[in-house]
Amino acid sequence: MVYEIDQSGKIEDTSKDTVLCISNGYYLSVKLKAKTKRQLQKIFRKNGQTRN
Repeated sequence: MVYEIDQSGKIEDTSKDTVLCISNGYYLSVKLKAKTKRQLQKIFRKNGQTRN
C-alpha cells in the first residue's frame, strides 16, 4: 500500500500551525494549531519525553 504524505509547517515549530495531508485513493488532512502543539509539548516535557 502506497501513501503520499505532505506536511505544511514544521511540526516542531510551535509558533505556526501544521497541516498534514495523506492520500491513497481517499484524502485526509489534519490541522494542528500552534496552541495545541505547545500544549502537547508541555505534556511531553512534564513526562520527560522531550524527543517524542
